[in-house]
Amino acid sequence: MSTILIIGAGPNIGLATAMIFASAGYQVAIASRTKTSDSYKHFFFDASKPETVPQLFAEIRKEFGDPKVVVYNAVDFGEADNEVFFNLAYSRTATPENPFSLTLEEYAHDTNINATSVYAAAKEAVEGFSKTGPGSTFIFTGNKLNVAGFSHSLVFGMGKSASAHLIRAANNSFEGKGYNVVL
Repeated sequence: MSTILIIGAGPNIGLATAMIFASAGYQVAIASRTKTSDSYKHFFFDASKPETVPQLFAEIRKEFGDPKVVVYNAVDFGEADNEVFFNLAYSRTATPENPFSLTLEEYAHDTNINATSVYAAAKEAVEGFSKTGPGSTFIFTGNKLNVAGFSHSLVFGMGKSASAHLIRAANNSFEGKGYNVVL
């Protein structure tokens, strides 16, 4: 039985993806800071700490083997709720008036979630794809921030741009090997 690992399994995209893959017969592993469902095996994971990605994959491999599908969907809304965030009225740290209002620590935190941990997760996933075979896939959930600029979402957009480049480059490199790295 194939396994999907969903990194960033919140109540929207993350859990909806879990439900779809579970109904298709996949074993579902979800990784997030907080447990959002009792229906799937949960692994605590904080994407702001990219150095912990190898340990997460080690735990998944021990429990399920290498995941055939990895979905990277992690984000930190900070104190905003989803509705406010998606209406672009709020970003975790920057203000619309000054995109440089965040501290270097806040910048590093968000960049770790939106770019550095993406790299680490894609690296781990691809290492396992030689065992899981054709059709193995790494999916990065994105939005229009890799092509559009909003001052209040400066770091979020920078991370999406970096990760979009990573995904495109990886997909070009692995073309013809039977697995996919996609946006």
